[in-house]
Amino acid sequence: ADADADTIMELQTNLQEAQKELDVQSRLATDASLIQNFLDDTGHQLTHFGLMELYTHLENQQLCVFFRNNHYSTLTKYQGVLYM
Repeated sequence: ADADADTIMELQTNLQEAQKELDVQSRLATDASLIQNFLDDTGHQLTHFGLMELYTHLENQQLCVFFRNNHYSTLTKYQGVLYM
């Protein structure tokens, strides 16, 4: 009877640990999905803030290369205007 009780307790403990791990994995999957959706929805956009940062830090007639939309792009600033 003690062996059966010990086995039941061990199974309950294992079940609780497995449930906790499942909860953690479920939260990670949800977070990953949210992050992927955000990147899919916004990754293609150039924001006003981002363009202003490029404009501010890029010197006149300077080239830069950046990664956007899974492609490399070149950008230059010439006479105060950004060109891609």
